[in-house]
Amino acid sequence: MIPFYKKIKILNRQALYGKVILITGSNGLIGGNILTFLNYLSEKNDLNLSIIAVSKSKKNSWLPNTKRIKYIEEDLSFEKSKSLSRPFDYVIHAATYAQPKKFLAGKKQTVILNINTLFNILEQAKKNKAKVLYISSSEIYGETSIDKLVTEDFFGKVNTLSDRAIYAESKRLAESICYSYRNDINIKIARLLLSYGPGIKKTDERVYSEFIRKAHSTGKIAMIDAGLAKRNFCFITDAVEMLINIMISGKEFVYNVAGVDTTTISVLAKKIAKINKAEFIGYRENKKKITGTPKNSVISNQRYRKEFKKKKFVSLTEGLKSTSAWYKNLK
Repeated sequence: MIPFYKKIKILNRQALYGKVILITGSNGLIGGNILTFLNYLSEKNDLNLSIIAVSKSKKNSWLPNTKRIKYIEEDLSFEKSKSLSRPFDYVIHAATYAQPKKFLAGKKQTVILNINTLFNILEQAKKNKAKVLYISSSEIYGETSIDKLVTEDFFGKVNTLSDRAIYAESKRLAESICYSYRNDINIKIARLLLSYGPGIKKTDERVYSEFIRKAHSTGKIAMIDAGLAKRNFCFITDAVEMLINIMISGKEFVYNVAGVDTTTISVLAKKIAKINKAEFIGYRENKKKITGTPKNSVISNQRYRKEFKKKKFVSLTEGLKSTSAWYKNLK
């Protein structure tokens, strides 16, 4: 990942000098890459950063071992948290169940992390006079139009009587909670859409991970429908760059964080099949579909690109090659 990290541009990195950064969900794709990049950034620029990395599970083997990072294994869904009571200057709340099968299996924990834990974080941030980055989701928009990209001023359209609503609605409420603290704390909300890349686990169940897993395990990729839904994907280092810049110096309250490559699920599957030399065999009907899944999820990152002058993104093909190589080396 170092070649990709070298391309990340943090515009006001000196604002991080000597700071303590708390990251929840540090074992996840987002949290893990943020802390690994911040460690890299601190080493290269003598920023003297301290990082508190909090995760429910044991530290991933690929995460750096350094005195700069304090790893804490703790379930943040409990009312009292030792890690959240520590002093910090920045907090990135990335702990959540973002994979559909996981948040459906852990409904209560999903809501607690997005609501109760968030309240605890915001209260401690208020005491510490710390900056907060809440990582929300494009799921708050629900079903979007195929005709135009969704901007941050769209209020969303979520069917509350659907399987995915437990996640989307808790994210929507979380944003309202952040809004209620906006006069007391410096808070930024990042609505993230479909980040991917090295850092995924072998058990990851997001669509691109399942396609890569099928390509490696069976040599074939089959879908559960015709794959006509549109998505735009964001390579992990592009997401990390945007998230950190937003946290440090974003002028707006909320930002969409997304890539520029829009594709259908069918084309995605074909790309992954080609990269991994697997056979694409179309789709086989699966009656156990999760209700509430948006047909199209394509959002605009123009607010961020205009403010931070970002022009270059990792292409979908390059990103999928890197992700496939990462998956191949997982044990």
